[in-house]
Amino acid sequence: MLFFARQPIFTARGNLYGYELLFRDQFNLTAANIRNQSQATSEIIVDGIAFASSHTAPHAKVFINIPDDLLRTGIPESISPGRCVLEILETVPCTRENVEVLRHLKSQGYTLALDDYTGQPDMEGFVEIADIVKVDLRSASAEQLSQVSRALRHRGVTMLAEKVESSEEAHWARENGYELLQGFYFQRPELISAKRLAPDAHTKLRVLCYLMSGNVKLQKLQMLLSHSPQLALRLLNFANSVAFSVTTRIDSIKQAIAFIGLDRLCRWLAAMLIADQFHTSDTARELTTICIFRAHFLRNTAAFIGRPYAEQLFALGLFSTLDAMYHMSFEDLLARTSLSEDVRNALTRKEGCFYPWLNAVLCLEAGNVDEARRIFGGLGVQHMGDVVKIYRAAMTLATNLHLDDKADDAHYFSN
Repeated sequence: MLFFARQPIFTARGNLYGYELLFRDQFNLTAANIRNQSQATSEIIVDGIAFASSHTAPHAKVFINIPDDLLRTGIPESISPGRCVLEILETVPCTRENVEVLRHLKSQGYTLALDDYTGQPDMEGFVEIADIVKVDLRSASAEQLSQVSRALRHRGVTMLAEKVESSEEAHWARENGYELLQGFYFQRPELISAKRLAPDAHTKLRVLCYLMSGNVKLQKLQMLLSHSPQLALRLLNFANSVAFSVTTRIDSIKQAIAFIGLDRLCRWLAAMLIADQFHTSDTARELTTICIFRAHFLRNTAAFIGRPYAEQLFALGLFSTLDAMYHMSFEDLLARTSLSEDVRNALTRKEGCFYPWLNAVLCLEAGNVDEARRIFGGLGVQHMGDVVKIYRAAMTLATNLHLDDKADDAHYFSN
């Protein structure tokens, strides 16, 4: 399971400004017990933003903590600057290299927030380029806080008072020029949990190496991503999250690649490698083979008779075994995803215009050829001989993906 918390940030007038996303350890859900800050932030970038998006106001900002070693990797640029605020932790040293990295991020349109500022002289370089400076009201005396507040007001930065725990402190913050307020007085961090959809390390590495090869073909990249239904679903979640401020739903892998772009996709996968632990099982491997077969079979059959929704049927087949993989209902599994209603209805309700396609392939797998023929006839597929050819080709492709992994890796990484 994945666990995150989010704490709202309000304007001085009481309007919602955004949320800070916080990592939570599954063994200590009430506090930020973080042993690896880079892994924690990577978890938030890869999955936390998508999970939080389903309950986030349309225009709310999202604050993401950026630790020292992750700052210089380029991974923060995997998210769009539109609604995400990069919060520089107090543990990040104000070196010339880090200042240059932050200047670059700011030039790309990112909003920068400096965490836990109490007037430290060695943080001067960060204060100069920060858009928002967060001041911990519990970190210094009232006199020191007043001095810090006056100095920040003269700089013209947006001041955020954090750890506000009473109406008196909120009033003090407003009177001293703080435009943003955060703390237990308004709301404690709200826990968000979801089941991890972890693709196997093999697939992630293949896609990442291909992206870094410098000779990327869109069709092959789409094929590699479709080899893992877990990875494909996480990609769709990410593309539709507040990380990109989408206005129209993205419901295919092809759309997601085009929208995110190759550079951000590469950085997102790098974050995923840090966030995820290797985990795969024989059951998951077999179920993956089945759904890859269904995806290719449904898409190719629909394309064969000229149907315009072949890519949506590919998504239907690709996600059709995720409930068995993760022991979750499709209702829960897809609650935070952006799929077309036709795909969603076929998986969750077994109804709608796409369900006959899924039902037909289920009949074929069960050996009920007569029923499959009847359903395919209603869909416009007149000759079962064509269906059999597409079926065999799709099954061969799906089976070879897993039986020949080692041989394929040797070929793939040598080219």
